[in-house]
Amino acid sequence: MEMQQFEAERKIKKHKRWLEGHADGERAEFFNADLRGAFFMNVDLSGAEFMNVEFTGASFMNSVMLGTEFRNTVRGGKNTDEIIVQIEDTST
Repeated sequence: MEMQQFEAERKIKKHKRWLEGHADGERAEFFNADLRGAFFMNVDLSGAEFMNVEFTGASFMNSVMLGTEFRNTVRGGKNTDEIIVQIEDTST
């Protein structure tokens, strides 16, 4: 299933609202999605879930992914099986 960039961006906007605690927000869940070559910059995907996603060539430059889950995803032709991204701010 191919997911268009604008559809993914819509999910990310709703995810931002979810992170901010707004009732109209929604956790970003990407299931059975094709995100090959997608470009996302300066987005907060903390708590998002990616399952059965192909994202070879996708870029998440300067993005936050605290507790983001990747299950059975493919990047660069390799199956990642399961990755949970946990990044801590060490700048203080």
